Amino acid sequence: METLHRSLSLVTSATSFQAQTAHVLEVAHGRAWVTLVGQLDQANPDIFLTEGQAIQVAADQHVVVESWPRFTGDELSVQWVALQD
Repeated sequence: METLHRSLSLVTSATSFQAQTAHVLEVAHGRAWVTLVGQLDQANPDIFLTEGQAIQVAADQHVVVESWPRFTGDELSVQWVALQD
């Protein structure tokens, strides 16, 4: 897959995202609690990511991302990277 577009976002509250194309969600700073909505066939649709980790998100997959802080005041920045086949 080829990278199309990168977008860095500061996540201050639960954020819902659904794109028409495949993406990679990468944690640029902090820790993230990611829920893949509609993944009921999985034992646990929640994924916990730390700085530098990433997951691929399928086209039309609904994702909810929120901060999973270790300490008070910890911030979460994520990068959405659009992919092309």
